Amino acid sequence: MRPVLTIFALTLFLSFYTFSQDEIYRAVLPDKPTYEKLREIHEPNKNDLQGLNEKDTRTTVTKTILDNGFLLIESFSQNWDGSVWANMSKSSYIFDGNSNQTEWLSQTWIDSEWVNGSVLLSTYDEYNNLIEEIYKTWAGSEWNNYSKESYLYDGNNNQIEKILQTWINLAWVNHYKYSYTYSGNNVLIQWLWQNWDSFTWINFMKYSYLHDGNNNLTEELWQTWNNNVWVNESKYCSNYDGNNNLTDLFKQTWDGSIWKNYSYKLYTYSENNNLIESVFKTWNYANWVDNSKNAYIYYDNNNPAYWLKQNWNGSTWVNESDYSYTYDFNNKITELIHKTWDDSIWINVWKNSYTNDENNNCTEWIWESWDGSNWLNSYRYSYTYIQATVVNEDLNSVNYYSLSNNYPNPFNPTTTIQYAISSRQFVSLKVYDVLGTEIETLVNEEKSAGKYELNWNASNLPSGVYFYRLLAGSFVQTRKMILLR
Repeated sequence: MRPVLTIFALTLFLSFYTFSQDEIYRAVLPDKPTYEKLREIHEPNKNDLQGLNEKDTRTTVTKTILDNGFLLIESFSQNWDGSVWANMSKSSYIFDGNSNQTEWLSQTWIDSEWVNGSVLLSTYDEYNNLIEEIYKTWAGSEWNNYSKESYLYDGNNNQIEKILQTWINLAWVNHYKYSYTYSGNNVLIQWLWQNWDSFTWINFMKYSYLHDGNNNLTEELWQTWNNNVWVNESKYCSNYDGNNNLTDLFKQTWDGSIWKNYSYKLYTYSENNNLIESVFKTWNYANWVDNSKNAYIYYDNNNPAYWLKQNWNGSTWVNESDYSYTYDFNNKITELIHKTWDDSIWINVWKNSYTNDENNNCTEWIWESWDGSNWLNSYRYSYTYIQATVVNEDLNSVNYYSLSNNYPNPFNPTTTIQYAISSRQFVSLKVYDVLGTEIETLVNEEKSAGKYELNWNASNLPSGVYFYRLLAGSFVQTRKMILLR
């Protein structure tokens, strides 16, 4: 499934592991968390921390159950008009019996009523893989088709193809296609982008990936199609420590004959594998020159507490901005304050305040700006949830076998694993490390037909890549998960 941004309550920890390379990287890869981690440069993004899409202020929702068993069904935004909160936009979500999002309706507040804007309709296969999304816009009295995305998967539920079509003259017209190739270990090794020229698919660009023995990405090569040959554009090379933490990310560009240095990032971690510093350098013909630096401080429970951004002025590091985080006793963020440096003092810029319910769901987020002496209301976002339905195995009749992707992934230190069997079988579900050593047996007994869910706690294990394998009769499937501390 396509990766999507979740609400803030789910993304705070992962936001410290987002990447900020070329925008194209953000949306094109299948939902393979390993590759997200491999390409990331471990720099927090304030929009992710706030629960926002980088491109706008629209809040989106994951297609699976939140890690506390709830589903977001409505979110709406308001702005402060000086005296009261005024409605702006609203999003409503509908889910199927497997907690897959099937409809996302967006509306805006116009003339004292909610007016339809767009709707996204999603369809899934029996393994809960997203196979089609149709995006429609409201024309005043009816919904008009706008675009459609179709997805194909291999026998291991790896996404192998995505096709985007647009609605033109009452017909779906091809626009572009992404094709994905995997190794025998289900590791992505190539992503190909092709455009439709009215008759056939034409190559446009390609990414090729190399990995080490732990499936960490060590090289990412970007090429474009020019005069019927693949032409080098840029290349990323990376290294990792013994805990599979990214330690450096090296970028080079192709000048037509040789690779030339472009940028370099260095990462330092604490003994808890928390990122505590990242330094960005650029190549100045003969030397690496400091450019910017990020420093991170954590609370004793590993929650981010402080993030400092600095720039190099040629002789020393100069403060640029910082972010401070406050949490409640359930480790849910309650306040985030952003400041900028004004030569000698820190100046407030904005503040986010979060309210969480008894289920630790974020129900309200208020954004305030600083006018020089006071915090002033700007925007408010409200969220409504429902408890996801967990079907009792005795009442849950299924006619297929499946092992779902764990969630959240990456995780720290607990994650949820779901599987389904169509007949009474002896079931074995075990966890292995990257060397194939058995770490833990989660299930080892006879089970009736149905859907099952369990939580795995890896608090006693180091960060790294792990695999979980389901064996039920003749059905065997293995999936990958990442523990990040």
